[in-house]
Parts: sequence; structure tokens; C-alpha cells
Amino acid sequence: MLRVTPLKAISFVSLSAALLSSCSLSQYAAKVNGQVITQGQLVSELKDVASNKPFVAQIEKSQGSIYGSGAGTFSSAFTAEILNRRISVTLIQQALKKLHLPVSQSALAVAYPEAAAGFGGATVFAGFPKNYQAQLVNDTAAIDTLEAHLVGKSLSPTAVNNYYNQHVGAFTEYCSSDILVTTQSAAASIAKQVAAGSSFASLAQKDSKDTNTASNGGALGCGLLSQYSQAFGPSFAQEVSSLGVNQVSSPFQGSQGWYLIEVTSKPVVPETQAVPNIVTQLLGSAAPTKLADYVQSFAKASQVEVNPSYGRLSLANGQVSVLPPSAPSAAAQKAFFATPS
Repeated sequence: MLRVTPLKAISFVSLSAALLSSCSLSQYAAKVNGQVITQGQLVSELKDVASNKPFVAQIEKSQGSIYGSGAGTFSSAFTAEILNRRISVTLIQQALKKLHLPVSQSALAVAYPEAAAGFGGATVFAGFPKNYQAQLVNDTAAIDTLEAHLVGKSLSPTAVNNYYNQHVGAFTEYCSSDILVTTQSAAASIAKQVAAGSSFASLAQKDSKDTNTASNGGALGCGLLSQYSQAFGPSFAQEVSSLGVNQVSSPFQGSQGWYLIEVTSKPVVPETQAVPNIVTQLLGSAAPTKLADYVQSFAKASQVEVNPSYGRLSLANGQVSVLPPSAPSAAAQKAFFATPS
């Protein structure tokens, strides 16, 4: 699965609308140690995100509309989340400068597939304006650089490539089909028919109790062993891993009944697509917590001011966050964004 941290992707909740007047775009949305994030910059980022309709659709499918109730408005929570991310990245960039840690070209190279994966996948990511793609890659590279420093690891292209080559089995996808029945005897009977030359897919359509796959000849799709383990349990993943291409398992008992599995192919995920998972493995599970703790500590020692129109800064629960106002302020109600199209 993809590595997603609160800083490497965006999650939104829809609340009330927060607006800006075009004449106020040069005023501050936030100030971070004297560095101003202008309202114009915030508007630009909101528009860049909202311009990517497939990405917005992904967000809205699970978390509701990013738009406010008025024409041409965005929700205050959407606005606060974008501003929060920009404040957090600005803090990270300032911390890197204080630590004399430049973001290298190699970090940018690794960050591109990470950013694409974290923002909807390569196809969806390509739907952002080019300048915003570059901004997200720069953001991700800064985050990676600080995380790697905090855990004492390297994310150089050489380190990524070496990890990939040494763990290529972890990046092998298993495309498979299943037949699910209720008893061991039924599974044994089907196994004999397969051994005698009957089509696995035809038997799945006729006999499988797996309503999600039977009509498609039992096809489960493709996934890494870690994904099989998460979806079906370790024993199911172990059975899948033991099979060669076009090989069918012996009947075994799973959580829903008795299974037969056929592996149809085992493609290897290209290194470029595996980068997000490789980075997660190289940095380790402690990296996101170390990053969050460091950024919160840096924020506490910093001067951060949020324009009240967008809410207030919170440093609670180990997170730096902008809490949106419970209702639009009077200033916010006068604001104007170009109506999203």
C-alpha cells in the first residue's frame, strides 16, 4: 500500500465556507517566523487542487464536498487543511535551513513517484497544473530529507535501488483466482475436476460461493503478498506465495470456508512504482512519529500566526494543525474565489 502521512497527502472534511476578497490577496493567510504565506498563495493552491477533478472526486467520495454552500466558495475545513499543510511544510523547510540540510536533486528524483502515489496515483497526479506538481514534489522531498535525517537513513537513488534489488520478492504481484465452497469434501471434488483438466474459471462460475468473484471466473485481481495478508489473512497469503504460475493449490480452510487458489501470473512491480513502499521500509515505522514530534517542537519554538479568518493554530496531540472557524467570520463572508468550474 501507499505510504501516506498527514503531510504527504491531503484529507478534507466539509464545513462552512471561507472566502477572500480579491483586493486582500496580498494580505497574510499565515506568518511563520516572519515568512508570509499570502492569501493569494493560499487561493492559488486551493484552485490548483480544485482544478483536478479526478482528485477532488476521490476526496469527496469518502469525505464530502470540498466546496462551501455559496457559489464559488470552498469549505473552511478544506481551506484550513490546505493552509495547515503549507504551514507545516514551511516549518520543515525552515528547519532544514537551520540544520544546513539542502534538498538534493536525488531527493527530488525519489520524491516524484512518492508525490504521485500520495496524490491519487500517476494518472491523477498528472491532472494537476505543472507548477503545482513541482510544488508537491518539492514539498515531499523536503519532508523526506528531514525524516531521513531524524532516523539516520539514506534515501539516495542508490539506496532505493539497492533495497529494491535485495527485496524484489516483496514487489512481486500475485494475480490469482479463487473458488470458495462450504465443505472440505466439495473442495476435494473440485480439485479432482481441475486435475482432470476442467477449467478453473468455469468451475468457479458454477460452484464458487464467493459472490464477489464467481461471475468473473474467480478472479481476485493482483496484489502484493502484504496486501493478500491484510485482505485475507496470513495463511491465505502463504498459500498464494507457494504457487507457481497456472498452479492450483490443494484445498485449504480459510475464514469463510474451504478454498482453492490458482495463480495466473506474477508480474514484478517496476522500481519507479515501488518507490513509496521502499521509502516506507527504508525509513521505518518510527519516522512519521519522529517527524511529527520534531515539527511540533520546532513550531512551539517558532512564531506562527494564522489569520483568524481561517481559524487558529493548534499544537495539541502531537500535531501541528489549523482548526477552522466554527462559522465564517464577517471578513470571510466578504471573500470571493472564482467559481470552480
